[in-house]
Amino acid sequence: HGAQRKRLQILKMSYIVRVLTGPQSQAEDTIVFISLQGTKGAILHFQLDKKHSLKHDHKHLFEAGKEDAFRIDHDLIGQINVVQVDNRPTRDQDWFLEFITVEDASGTLYQFPCHNWLSANNGDGREARSLLRGPLSIDPVSKRVFHQQQPEPYMYMYKDKGESVHDERSALDWLEERGTKIFFQNWAGNITQPHVLAFYPNCIEDIQYIVKVTALTPKTIRTCGARHTWSMLYADSYQVLIDPEHLEPKPKDKRVMLSADNKQVTIMSNVTVSEVMKMELGKKFNFMFNVILDSVTYGGTVNTGCHGVGKGCPALCDLVEELQVVNDKGELVTYRKKDDEDFMNAVSTNLGLFGFVYNMTLNVHPKECIVESTNDFQPIRSTLASPANLKRLVEDHWSTEIFWFPYNSIGLSRDDMEKAKTEEDFQALPIKECMENWDPLNDDCWLKFVDFKPGGHPVPSSYYKWQKRLDSIGSLGMAIAHLFIVNHPSCTPCYCAVANFMLKKQQSSVVQQLPHAIHYRKFVSTVPVYDMEFAFVVDDDYENVSEACKVVYEAVKEHSKKDSYPMNVCLEMRFMGASDSLLCPAVVGKHSPNKEVKTIYIEVLTMSRTPGWKDFCKEIAEKWCKIGGKKNVKPLIHWAKEMTEVPNLREYLWENNGDNMKKFLHHLSQKVDMKRRLFFNKFLTSIFLDSPSDSSS
Repeated sequence: HGAQRKRLQILKMSYIVRVLTGPQSQAEDTIVFISLQGTKGAILHFQLDKKHSLKHDHKHLFEAGKEDAFRIDHDLIGQINVVQVDNRPTRDQDWFLEFITVEDASGTLYQFPCHNWLSANNGDGREARSLLRGPLSIDPVSKRVFHQQQPEPYMYMYKDKGESVHDERSALDWLEERGTKIFFQNWAGNITQPHVLAFYPNCIEDIQYIVKVTALTPKTIRTCGARHTWSMLYADSYQVLIDPEHLEPKPKDKRVMLSADNKQVTIMSNVTVSEVMKMELGKKFNFMFNVILDSVTYGGTVNTGCHGVGKGCPALCDLVEELQVVNDKGELVTYRKKDDEDFMNAVSTNLGLFGFVYNMTLNVHPKECIVESTNDFQPIRSTLASPANLKRLVEDHWSTEIFWFPYNSIGLSRDDMEKAKTEEDFQALPIKECMENWDPLNDDCWLKFVDFKPGGHPVPSSYYKWQKRLDSIGSLGMAIAHLFIVNHPSCTPCYCAVANFMLKKQQSSVVQQLPHAIHYRKFVSTVPVYDMEFAFVVDDDYENVSEACKVVYEAVKEHSKKDSYPMNVCLEMRFMGASDSLLCPAVVGKHSPNKEVKTIYIEVLTMSRTPGWKDFCKEIAEKWCKIGGKKNVKPLIHWAKEMTEVPNLREYLWENNGDNMKKFLHHLSQKVDMKRRLFFNKFLTSIFLDSPSDSSS
């Protein structure tokens, strides 16, 4: 044991991280996490806060034009190749990062240039970035970086520069030499993969070359964007991961291109929702529906069959008219809906199995839409537990979203909730007394309606400043509560009650542009959450919808009796039309007898690392999988959300969407080599094929 302790002490070292904030930045004291990816290990999600700061004379961190320094004590991680930076603002904190330097105990300096915004409001809308190691110009005395080299806008980083790659051995050597070994982890932290071989290409030719080289080896390729996926769609350990964050458009292309008639928009797969939203507001065209989160990429949302909300609205994948894809031969091919609509229904929700999607052309509404957004609060007793009332509420409006934040009727006084600001305040609240008579049927649901209002006058921009302040208070409260709630689960009811109390402070009705109504919540990424979501067909009497909701609120009640609180964020519901895309979960809506409201997505969310979450998910999933409604049409699971808790997942998917999965595999086999299966991973192989060695099915 003594020898082991001595060895650990030798391996332990200090890393000095210096962060230079740009002069245009406005992000004092924003919350910043970094991950250092080394050849022998990784430091994941380390918060750069005052506790670890080496500059005690600074009143604030990340001030404009200033450098901050931090010390990280950690085991040896080897040569550092990538730094991942994550800005999690709790208010309007637009951070411009110039660069980061890291110095290890041996004095080795690593420089990671950025020269970009980490902000939803500026630049390309990204709040997280992967920084690649760059060239250093160092003062030999002070060891300070005094010059930064700007990266070239369109540069071959990996494409063949005379290397001789012609067989498996030389290809494996090339991948090992040119790839960056990282310890991969998604945003939520529920997926980790050690020893992933990552590539960060700058141009499409690089991606084509990486594909050609990998095809000579037994390795497989997966891609990832903003990492906001909870299921195992990423690369396996020791396999190849392509991160398109740094990908630039071809010389004649742009990141986002709007057609002359405003009816179609072509978007690169690494473009964020936030970046397109700015163009929507400026050019006055609209996506009629979209995901709420504005920091995710279109490649991730479209390829996994993500959805929005609205009567008769399909999923994002149904808007696809054209895709440009790098296939398993390294060729850039174009697929068009007008050439083969059946094939487009297969490739539109492709899960990355057809190859790397370079860009996509989507149909949009050519004119600006003005809507009225209304917020209402009604008890579960008269909403989720009353199918007739629920049907009336949904069908009286164009768009309906319903949220239930549990425990909001536990009986805390207004004074108690307004005073609860610290951990001690929460622990002092009369939780046990309040929970004794709690009935979820008395809890309020937040009902968010959106209806068209032609000729309406949108609120001024000052409204959104006020709304951001309100969102920032909620996000800051959630960030503070995160570790506290995870470590003190019994305080969950009080936290949820206070959160719901703050939620009711928002304006009851507002007239605004449609993009603002869709992407209404800011700072969502501040605290990572776990998420499981199912798509249900909507019966004409809404009985099956009410039954699915009852499963959740009764499970929450039963767990609370045991002083267990696995769901501490919300139950969320969104109503929409149906999808024609074969793998999109909203395809279940085609069985609905209703004219416009055909599919409902129901999801449960909790803060990451919440105790008991996996067992809770398994319990909910088992009961949801048995709800078939009048036509015995079972729900389908959202591909991007947590799936492993679903019992007998492969069998369930084949039993309830097998015909579409067969059609998908048929179209896939026409375009890629199913014996090689270059873009599969172990999880997707287990779902779509009988076994890793058999592709005949």
